[in-house]
Amino acid sequence: MAELYPIGQPENESERKAFEYLRAHLPNSYKLFTNLEISQGVEIYEIDLIILAPHCVYVVDIKNWHGNIDIYDPYWHPDNYQPYISPLKKLRKHAKVLSTAICDTNRARTQELQKVHIQASVLMANVNVKITDYGDKDGAHVTFLDKRCIEYFKDNSYIPEHRSIDIKIYTFFVEQAIRGKSKPKSAPLRYRDWQVEEKLSSDELRQYIEYRVKKTTIGMSGLTARLRVYKVDPLLEPAEREEQYRLISTAMLALGQLPSHQNILSIQECFESSEHNSLVMVTEDVKGQVLSQHIKKQSLSWKRKISIIKSVLRGLQHIHEHEIIHRNITPDTILVTSTGQARLIGFDYARISNRTSTIANHIREKLEKYAAYQVEKIKSLLTSIFNRK
Repeated sequence: MAELYPIGQPENESERKAFEYLRAHLPNSYKLFTNLEISQGVEIYEIDLIILAPHCVYVVDIKNWHGNIDIYDPYWHPDNYQPYISPLKKLRKHAKVLSTAICDTNRARTQELQKVHIQASVLMANVNVKITDYGDKDGAHVTFLDKRCIEYFKDNSYIPEHRSIDIKIYTFFVEQAIRGKSKPKSAPLRYRDWQVEEKLSSDELRQYIEYRVKKTTIGMSGLTARLRVYKVDPLLEPAEREEQYRLISTAMLALGQLPSHQNILSIQECFESSEHNSLVMVTEDVKGQVLSQHIKKQSLSWKRKISIIKSVLRGLQHIHEHEIIHRNITPDTILVTSTGQARLIGFDYARISNRTSTIANHIREKLEKYAAYQVEKIKSLLTSIFNRK
């Protein structure tokens, strides 16, 4: 039986079930550290589980997702939902932070401690989830809460050659780093009357974290939504903070000033967090998949292709009438709902007539791969839709 060290309390039944299963089925040479936060500077990194094994350290995210998930790096596309940024992308950053913390415990032995491999992994509490990885990058490190995860956490075949496959002599330093840098996870997040149910993804490029949330107001407790939190550095000077607010609020202003339309994903509200360190945008939690998934699966009839194009054009006409330019029309910013309706999403790069600054100018090089108003990309989008008439 593995040793369990609960730094914090499980956030849900899926986590509790996972901890108990792993403790019961992993060998006694394993140590489990659960529900913790590790800080580096002003940044705080939440971790569901760290597994200290004889051959490496695992940083684990526990997910209770359902159905089928197609992975096209860097996005995960679940059935009937908008895509998420890969959770492994976030975990790999957590792994680097933990590696640094381990090396900091004894700088004289840095070269040795760098040989400790930190592996980012996702553990699916629902064993019936089907993962299909088309990029052959993330799938190998997604495992399931049955004998597959026990085999996975015992395996050392994926440890790089420049790392050690026996880290028992470094266990003291790993534990020292975890215990010295960690504290219990904070209480479940809440933004006004929205309670966070699960973290969906984060996007460093567009500087937000996305959650699925539930309304806590009496009489509306069953209402769910998506919530994006755009962080602003609280240590900036007031003028600099105001500038950051102004730049990242484009999506909120773009959607917030639009009258509702059937072909636009509507915003429910936007506000500043109580800590005054972030802007919060709440949108509908609409079931559906982005157009790129339908194109890859070749699941659209000619009639539906025409219907989607008409819907997108109606949506564009509506926003243009209100002097907004989307500027990022791609198959990933067109959501096809479960009822077959097409809606425009992803207004982060939008331009509004009465303001000239957006985050687009600050990330121009990275934005190039997303920019849709280019001839070749428009050709590619139309070709993809009309292909196989």
